[in-house]
Amino acid sequence: MSDLYLKTDTESEMMYWLSAAGLVTDGVVQVCGAADVYVIGTMYKDDLPLPGFHANVRTNDPEIIAKLEPLSCAVNSPSFVFA
Repeated sequence: MSDLYLKTDTESEMMYWLSAAGLVTDGVVQVCGAADVYVIGTMYKDDLPLPGFHANVRTNDPEIIAKLEPLSCAVNSPSFVFA
């Protein structure tokens, strides 16, 4: 299982990449069985917004991983941990 912590500059860019990975239909993130997706949006530290738009994806699908890996960023403490 791979946990991908994703960051883009904008929401529209994130939706583009999630769509390219097959995780969006008609502008809505889908539960498709191939991945768990949690769209965070803006993250905050000390009540100040951090730059970028964030989402987390958990999947075993190598095609999804390959498409989204370039957006992946290292995190010290994820905002959302998959159970």
